[in-house]
Amino acid sequence: MAQLGKVLLFQLLGVLDAVEQGLVSTTEAERYCLNPFRNRKFAELGIRTDVLEIFERSGFLDDAQRLGTTSFSSSCTLLREAIGQGLRARAATHPVAHLNFQLEERHEPQP
Repeated sequence: MAQLGKVLLFQLLGVLDAVEQGLVSTTEAERYCLNPFRNRKFAELGIRTDVLEIFERSGFLDDAQRLGTTSFSSSCTLLREAIGQGLRARAATHPVAHLNFQLEERHEPQP
């Protein structure tokens, strides 16, 4: 489940980027992936509490945006920091296996 938690944090980071860039509204983001009912399902899947708390905090972006630019920017910054901490914690406990790739030498046919 650690990998699923990591994937969910990456997804949230992408959604946050899209909202900050104006590509997706906070309302759309909340409707599609920041739905408050998702935490119950995530908990059933065994997602760790720290990830659930980050997703819980993400559900208030629409409210922060209605309060104004300063509140929204501050909320995004705090959320981004929490996501980063969550990802760093997972990297420390579940290091990514390093893969060595051997590049094939490609030869183009000579005319």
